[in-house]
Amino acid sequence: VLPNKSKMNINNDGIKVNHTNENYVSDEEYFIIKIYSILPDNLKQKTYELIKKLFNKYNFKYEFKREDIEEQFNIKKSRASEIIALLLKYELIESCNSSKYIFIKNKVKK
Repeated sequence: VLPNKSKMNINNDGIKVNHTNENYVSDEEYFIIKIYSILPDNLKQKTYELIKKLFNKYNFKYEFKREDIEEQFNIKKSRASEIIALLLKYELIESCNSSKYIFIKNKVKK
């Protein structure tokens, strides 16, 4: 499964056609697959669900703070910090400044 990349070509009739045998998913779907594949197996399902809800709310577009996580999920400051540390460790989010974070869109490593 690959992130959504279009491979459009124009055929002899001038019609755009997609020539690929690959499976393509949206960036959002790819991110959800990615969290299940790279996060440790011993995480509780509740943690996965929390991360998915957080992603669904902020997506790749909006910044969030630890306080936003605390308020949205009614959890303690220490638990929100653990979640941020986990997401940073696995490069699922990055820091925008000292207290704000954003989800990372499919980063290509060289």
